[in-house]
Amino acid sequence: QLACGAIGALNAGWIVDRLSAPRDAKAQIRVVRFGVLAAAVGTILAAVLPNAVLALLASGLTFLGAGICLGLGAMGFQAMFPARFSGRGVATYLLVTGVLGASVGPTVVPMLAGLLGDGKNVGPALGICSALAGVWSLAWLTWSLHGLPPVSGYSQHE
Repeated sequence: QLACGAIGALNAGWIVDRLSAPRDAKAQIRVVRFGVLAAAVGTILAAVLPNAVLALLASGLTFLGAGICLGLGAMGFQAMFPARFSGRGVATYLLVTGVLGASVGPTVVPMLAGLLGDGKNVGPALGICSALAGVWSLAWLTWSLHGLPPVSGYSQHE
């Protein structure tokens, strides 16, 4: 799982470079959309598969997708800010995703598991939360693919 997350994060930029034409602003979003889809499918499968080995393999897919999203998210924030502020932008991104990821997920999944019955239904609760988050993320990413203006005179550095 750790290897899959690292592979996703470290190779996300390379994937964007190989799949995109020059000055293609939407290439990152397309690859992030794949990462969200991989993470959502992997998490749903890991939550509902009866075999522990298959569940671990599916969670590897989850970490691969999450690594892609984290790597490209930081890359996108770095490109949004002028060169002298890019480090602060990435630090803010990592702080927000860390705070939200460390608080929302561990709170919502047990609450939903309690609503589903005796509190032991963590697998289905995790699958439901992942499906909802995946659909929500894919909808926003698809909308952003159609809402981005073409890039003209794009410069990452001032």
